[in-house]
Amino acid sequence: MRYQNAVDNNLTEKATYYESRLIEMNEPTYKVGGMEVHTKKLGKITQHNIVFEKGSDNIGSDTLRIYSM
Repeated sequence: MRYQNAVDNNLTEKATYYESRLIEMNEPTYKVGGMEVHTKKLGKITQHNIVFEKGSDNIGSDTLRIYSM
């Protein structure tokens, strides 16, 4: 909630701090529609795991993994 508030109010330093705390706690950094983004720092590389919720056919969720520097 604090992270999203900082983003909405263009408070970039606070947003960066709250995002780092979410990452440390292994909490989703974003929740949008039917997906959650979990971010993990791996040294100089950041891993983003985008988890999509189950579809109407009730088949398991899918994950897309993206790496950034």
